[in-house]
Amino acid sequence: MRKAFGLRGVVMVALWVIAASAQAHVDAVPRDSKPNIWEVYTIRVPTETSSPTTQLTLTIPWGFELEVVQHKPPWKFSVKRDAAGLIREISWSGGEVPPLTFEEFKFFAKNPKEKGGYMWTAYQKYAGGKESTWNFQTFVKEPTTVETAKVTPVIDRGGQARAEGGVKAGEGPRRGGQDELMKGIKEATTLSYVAIAISLALIVVVAISIFQTSRVR
Repeated sequence: MRKAFGLRGVVMVALWVIAASAQAHVDAVPRDSKPNIWEVYTIRVPTETSSPTTQLTLTIPWGFELEVVQHKPPWKFSVKRDAAGLIREISWSGGEVPPLTFEEFKFFAKNPKEKGGYMWTAYQKYAGGKESTWNFQTFVKEPTTVETAKVTPVIDRGGQARAEGGVKAGEGPRRGGQDELMKGIKEATTLSYVAIAISLALIVVVAISIFQTSRVR
């Protein structure tokens, strides 16, 4: 009997860990980008609590130069700058992200010259007064040989060379992120399916254990 209860306790802990790991969190798109170029970054903010999200504060890693923030009523934003005048923190408030929904906040930023991983921190506040802290990483790196081969030069009517699906030289920040968004959604869906499968397997193990214990008695 004690063995059955012990096994059930282990299973419950495992289910809790699986549920926590499958939970969505604040993240940035794109995760990978090239050094020293302008990029449209999208911060995805899901609400998985019973209270809506009312504020998001994002710290900008050193090396990034944030210039323009998307206008997104009713949300308003405020920024904090360092001694050099660069934005090191941005905070959105004035709106709500209801439970089981998500919101996206966008801005233009110039990537660092140095390649490597860069850590972002987001503080998500809820209407009930609670706050969650999320750490996530993006990477600045050179494109692979395969990715480089996909970029085909095209001459537009103005006679300027541009990359297929890209922008002209000197046009400033390039827009993107849709492919990364779909990739993130697929990854989250796959993780959810795996968590459900493992949960069902653990439930079957508990049921078999209970049945065997009752037969012994």
